[in-house]
Amino acid sequence: MGRVFNDDAPGAPIYRYKLIVYEGRKSHEFELSCKSGADLPENQALREVWGIQWRGDVFVLRIGRRRPDRPVDMRGKDMARVNYAVRKSVC
Repeated sequence: MGRVFNDDAPGAPIYRYKLIVYEGRKSHEFELSCKSGADLPENQALREVWGIQWRGDVFVLRIGRRRPDRPVDMRGKDMARVNYAVRKSVC
């Protein structure tokens, strides 16, 4: 995961969370990986998109149903689902 955050030896620990977004009787699972710390730069994308101050990185993957150990492509309304889940988790 250090490669995703462009850091082979991260100064801050990387946390992984499983997010489940329910829509009626369906559920959509995502994995949120993040690191934060006062010594990390402010995440400009989160400030511009959601108006929140976050020092660090956030990375989200969709979890596949058949093979939960492998991420799958995000599709359709997944971006809206991720926006909702991240706002609920980070804010």
